[in-house]
Amino acid sequence: MGKSLSIKAKLVAGFTCLLLLLTVASFVALDKLGEMNESLSYVVDVSAEKIKLAGHVSEDVLTVSREEKNIILAETEEEMNQFAAVSDQHEQSLAKNLEHLTELADDQGRLLLSRFRDQWQQYMVINEQGQIQFASAPLRASRMTS
Repeated sequence: MGKSLSIKAKLVAGFTCLLLLLTVASFVALDKLGEMNESLSYVVDVSAEKIKLAGHVSEDVLTVSREEKNIILAETEEEMNQFAAVSDQHEQSLAKNLEHLTELADDQGRLLLSRFRDQWQQYMVINEQGQIQFASAPLRASRMTS
């Protein structure tokens, strides 16, 4: 056993160890890249979609609110009906977006969306009562006789 390894054997052993370490590092890197790809896919497919839907919900709420103001300020019944039609379209869009957002949400998100839906329904009941009262006074006596 007193025989030492030749330089050639030492070089081969060293390069073999180096190649082995490089191979292991490559496999670990590929695995981590796969995990990163899954995370990025989740962000794109779920998180970004939730943000987009939340933006649409916000837009629908603002549009419904704006159309209610326009109904109040309308000069004719025809204008009131046009504004009401736009408001109805956005209410339907809001319901669809909330449903899709609920599918993507976690438990805490579903709870928050449920609270929002309850408050929105209460708001819409009050809004409908106000529209009935407003419509009952024929265009508020032609806007107080202009």
